[in-house]
Amino acid sequence: MGMLVRKLYISHPIMLIGLILAGLVALPSAASASTDPIVILCNDCSTTAQFNHAATRAAPFDGSFNSVDDVYVVNIESREIRALRVSITMVDPDPFFLGDEIMTTTVESINGEPELMTGLLTDIEGIWEFHYSIIQDIDASELDIPFDSALDLIGGGSASFNRRALQNRLEQRFDGLFSQFAVYFNNFFRMAGNVFGATSSFPGPGIGRFTVTFPDGSLLKADVNTTPDPTQSGFDLEFDVTVDMESMTAEDAATIPLSAAELGSFDFSTRNPELSQEFQDL
Repeated sequence: MGMLVRKLYISHPIMLIGLILAGLVALPSAASASTDPIVILCNDCSTTAQFNHAATRAAPFDGSFNSVDDVYVVNIESREIRALRVSITMVDPDPFFLGDEIMTTTVESINGEPELMTGLLTDIEGIWEFHYSIIQDIDASELDIPFDSALDLIGGGSASFNRRALQNRLEQRFDGLFSQFAVYFNNFFRMAGNVFGATSSFPGPGIGRFTVTFPDGSLLKADVNTTPDPTQSGFDLEFDVTVDMESMTAEDAATIPLSAAELGSFDFSTRNPELSQEFQDL
């Protein structure tokens, strides 16, 4: 069974969710215009001209008089795939005179290989599923942390420990989710070789923002960012979670003070008993 993707080009920086696709295209080889088709990612492509331009840039020219390649241009954000046949023809009016060669390029839309088209569409949905699994809101009771209120994150001492515990537990949670999809990154690592090394955005900065809700109704928001970590045996992804203390609110959407001075004038008499006790403790 041959590898379907012979060459992989990255036409521009893209987000994390986009680069998982490269690991999902290892499908059985099928006959095409020349050899195996080329799959590229272009989340900036929306018009026919843009798709054609991306395909033309990706199609290799080996110096022969006629070169034909099938290029699959994928826009993950819009869930669109276009199969394009790029023909590069070099005309030499006078074989005895150097420098008069003319190279013409034509791009035509094709149906594409059904197995590959179906596989790519399925893979795109899988990419989005991974993305949504990372940015979905989280119930703090699922994190196995030693506190049950966002108020326990305010101040120093044990609050500092709690903030680190929350950050570490969230990063461990994302590590677990990534392990379910790691094979796709490792496939990309093997297929693309050192292509990612020349792309500073691989696999892309940041995923998004999510909300952590605590049992007493308090909540806060956090941001998760990613850092690629290629290894000798494959590819890993590091998650860095930052808790946004300024986003902390009570269950009725009241902003929770973060300093003693603010707490002194804060009216918590109408808050629920559990939160009220938490404020009294602060």
